[in-house]
Amino acid sequence: MVQQVMMSTGLKVLIIEDSEDDATLLIRQLQKGGYDVIYQRVETNQELIRAIENGDWDIIISDFRLPGFSGLQALQTCQAYGVKDTPFIIVSGAIGEETAVEMMRAGAHDYLMKDNLARLAPVVTRELADAKIRSEAHRAEVELRESEEKYRSIFSSDYFALCILDVETLEFVDVNEGFCKLYDYDKKMLLSGMTLKQLLEKDSDESKFTSQTHKSLIYIPLQRHKKRDGEIICVEISAGPLELKGKKYVTAMVRDITSRVQAEEKLRYLSTHDSLTGLYNRNFFETEVQRLERGRQYPISIFVADLDGLKYINDSLGHPAGDALLKNTANVLLNSFRSDDIIARLGGDEFAVLLPDMDENSAEEALDRLKKTIQDYNLKHITDPIELSIGVATGGRDDHIKDLFRLADDRMYQDKIARKKNRTS
Repeated sequence: MVQQVMMSTGLKVLIIEDSEDDATLLIRQLQKGGYDVIYQRVETNQELIRAIENGDWDIIISDFRLPGFSGLQALQTCQAYGVKDTPFIIVSGAIGEETAVEMMRAGAHDYLMKDNLARLAPVVTRELADAKIRSEAHRAEVELRESEEKYRSIFSSDYFALCILDVETLEFVDVNEGFCKLYDYDKKMLLSGMTLKQLLEKDSDESKFTSQTHKSLIYIPLQRHKKRDGEIICVEISAGPLELKGKKYVTAMVRDITSRVQAEEKLRYLSTHDSLTGLYNRNFFETEVQRLERGRQYPISIFVADLDGLKYINDSLGHPAGDALLKNTANVLLNSFRSDDIIARLGGDEFAVLLPDMDENSAEEALDRLKKTIQDYNLKHITDPIELSIGVATGGRDDHIKDLFRLADDRMYQDKIARKKNRTS
């Protein structure tokens, strides 16, 4: 019997990560995915610059929060040093949905949570394939510019959305049928003085073109544009300079990636959030505990809270009433804490809040604020009040967060017993 052996694919990876253990996990996942990995791990911006100058990397993987600089700064450094076409993937355990989207807009190619690394190898495979497609598209653009006749032949196709822009004003000089279909404009309207700026969701995005029109290649992995009816679509743009009859223009190929972006954003959200309340879920909470254990944001406080009487509501009024009470409780918590605090539903009637950089006095103030918010809510909702049993614990750099959680949980249980006694006395 002939045994089949899976051949490994060589892969040169630059890892921007301050944790050697986390980097090892990334390498193992890539190896499981069939890659023979050669890698270098860097922690600082200077190390990153040297690695870019001295290496030829297939892919770059970066944490979001790093000592002294961020994943966004790392991305900007890569772009500044000419590796814009190399796939850049964020892998982090502590980044919100808005920040993730902003990273994608800035040029990151994808984003993964550290508790979902099983997706890493498939994402790398896809991004390498996309990078190859982009490279071939760029090479095709060079060939098109060398032969105007060949360029015009492809330009007349409606398979791609193509346009030619005035290099100074970004006014449309020519568009193909594919471009008209994508934005739902007729060609006459687009060529009547309209500019690219009129298709942008944000006027400020125009600078991504105007600041790069002198370069041989412009690649924008994610930008939001407006169709004729105001619908927002996500697009990927490859562009570059074009000279026709001695005059300089910008030619651009636009690809609609709305479905892909929406699917990725939904998956990212569902992987970190509770589907009922919209709060963070247990997995994200536990990931944050592990991250904060590294000791960058002490002192830290923890709230643990149980929604009293949920079982009674479910049994007597039905689960829809119980779900409504859980959602209302989530809103009360959101209105009581800072936007950067990690508010999670751990399951059932249990909630928890991680509050980095919060000492004991500030935690007491937060507890008073939460009680006041609950009181105000209950005055308006006499028939379905919120009753929370709450425990709080605060610790410093020498404390383990899991121990603080257990202490807060014990105090919550003591509060529950005391509240029950008060109700029966």
